[in-house]
Order: sequence, then C-alpha cells, then structure tokens
Amino acid sequence: MNTFLITADRVIAGPADRVTADGAVLVDESTGAVSAVGPAAELDATVDPQVPRLRCPGATVLPGMTDCHVHLAFDSDPDPIGTAHRSGHSDTPHAHP
Repeated sequence: MNTFLITADRVIAGPADRVTADGAVLVDESTGAVSAVGPAAELDATVDPQVPRLRCPGATVLPGMTDCHVHLAFDSDPDPIGTAHRSGHSDTPHAHP
C-alpha cells in the first residue's frame, strides 16, 4: 500500500468534530482514502519508518473534508454578483456601491 503520514498541530475529525492536538492522518495514496486518524506519536510509532511524512506545524488538518460548494451559474469573473446585477440577471440587492 502506498501511504503517507500527515502531522499537524490540530486534527479535527469525525462527526463529533473531535480535536486531536499534535494529531496525524495516514492516507492511502493510491485511493486518497484516510486509513487512520489519531495522535501523531501513536501513528508515527506504528507506521513504517519508510513511509513519507508531511509535517504541517501550526496547521489544522480536516481529514475527509470536501468542499462541494459550487456556483455553476457564475463564470470566473472576479465579481460574479456585480456582473449578474449589471447584466440584469439578478433581483438580489447589490451589496457593492
């Protein structure tokens, strides 16, 4: 199995948003699946020393977090709301002057 270990100051995981200080996430690189989450010391001790480590000091890792939030109606304009207002395609009050 191709894996790598991510360590960070905080790992927030699970439906209860459990925060693990000095946490780690083991990832199966071939599938992108999270294999394990827990304290860095515990995972580091159980993972083969040859497994690559990605250390992220000062970071918070949210394993499995996927942002599926998209606006398919907007183009890549830096101000899509303003463009919609200027083109008359929106009846939402414009927040910009």
